[in-house]
Amino acid sequence: MTGGEAYRAKLLIDDALDGAVSAYPADPSKLVVIEIGKGRLDVAAAVPM
Repeated sequence: MTGGEAYRAKLLIDDALDGAVSAYPADPSKLVVIEIGKGRLDVAAAVPM
């Protein structure tokens, strides 16, 4: 499942997504992962830099 699919299915809420996407550029050396049900979304893989 992609991040977009999780968002459309309402498994990913705005606050979680906004926080993770803001945290990644602040320090790209840190792993930023969002838990989505039993899965995980790696923000570094989803955010183009």
